[in-house]
Amino acid sequence: MKSEDEMETPTLILEEGVQIIHQSDIYRIEEIVGHGCFGTVVKCSIKGTDKMVAVKIIRKEMHNAALEEIRVYSHLKSLGSNEHNIVKFIKSFVYMDCFCLVFELYHSTLSGEHLRWTKTTLTTTVK
Repeated sequence: MKSEDEMETPTLILEEGVQIIHQSDIYRIEEIVGHGCFGTVVKCSIKGTDKMVAVKIIRKEMHNAALEEIRVYSHLKSLGSNEHNIVKFIKSFVYMDCFCLVFELYHSTLSGEHLRWTKTTLTTTVK
């Protein structure tokens, strides 16, 4: 018989329609937004509401990186993300074999916003 440590943890499948459950919240994956070094960001609807959020999903193998991100985002949240134009960090939790970080849904990428801002600034400066 396998010990608790040797038992396989089910793996979270990241595809449209999969549900991530935490306490009374059920997050339904609507689409994969992107992949990064430490995880995958998915766009989710919250069952029973009209809210959409972004959920960054980090595998437990990246335990230290996940804990550091949670620490940083929690600190930024305490500084007042709404007052300082920082993407709002809502909460974090562990689901299956993953750390899940829930954020407000931002409708464009930060790099896209940076490019738009740079282009606007350059255009205004050149005129």
